[in-house]
Amino acid sequence: MRIGVLGNCQAAGLGAWLQAGSPGIETCVHIVNRFDFRDPAVVAGVVAELAACDRVLIQNMGETQPALTALVHGARDAVGDGGLLWPVISFDGLHPDCVYVLRDDAPIDGAMGPYHSALACAAWQEGLAPARALGLFNAFAYAALGYFDAFDSAAARLLDRAGRLGFDLGSLVTPPGVFMHTVNHPTIHALAPVAEQALDRLGLARVARPTPPPDTLAASAIWPVYPEIARRLDLSAAALDLAALVAAEYAALDRDRDARGPFDYAETTPAVARARAFIRERLIR
Repeated sequence: MRIGVLGNCQAAGLGAWLQAGSPGIETCVHIVNRFDFRDPAVVAGVVAELAACDRVLIQNMGETQPALTALVHGARDAVGDGGLLWPVISFDGLHPDCVYVLRDDAPIDGAMGPYHSALACAAWQEGLAPARALGLFNAFAYAALGYFDAFDSAAARLLDRAGRLGFDLGSLVTPPGVFMHTVNHPTIHALAPVAEQALDRLGLARVARPTPPPDTLAASAIWPVYPEIARRLDLSAAALDLAALVAAEYAALDRDRDARGPFDYAETTPAVARARAFIRERLIR
């Protein structure tokens, strides 16, 4: 049985779980950031490979990345009844301060790869010294910005997004656990229920306790769960070097300003806009 998998960076982990979970499966994995999905010839080649598979799992990426809607629809049309949509696992409930910041419709480098701290970015834009920015990372600010409510609202969105495709991801959020490295990088264990349910829906036998595949996304950024948020969720949190995080954010924004001139990042990033408003309204300057 050859199963095609189309998706974002999560597709590799899903493909690995499928092979680990069902003997005899061979996967053909296509990850969108590894090919030019704007090139019709490239897309046609990818879709042809998927159509040649026995069954195909297509991630419903258009919900979170509208630019990929045409690719998702094209792949579904090509594979017909052999295709099964699977959900994007995006979740900001553990890392509500972790955001992408856009400029010219593209993410800029941040404190950790493409990821930024909304609070630190706002503090930089307001001209606060790094030492003063550090003082923003507290329970009062998190409550005002809705960070403490983020887990429940993110869980509701995730369960709805998965449920509409016939997947139940309740085990990821009940009880709360640290199942994300960043807002869009799940741990390898978070992909296990997707693989299990996909195999069941495809009518394929699976082993009871497969050996977990390597967690390749762990080699990328791992954003910390802030201690105050972890305590609210009864989770253990890794050590947080907040001074290093703020310093890295400031350095990234300095580089972008020096290279391309000033820019109001709040214009493209609502979380930064909210943090700037909080700083202006609540801090005595």
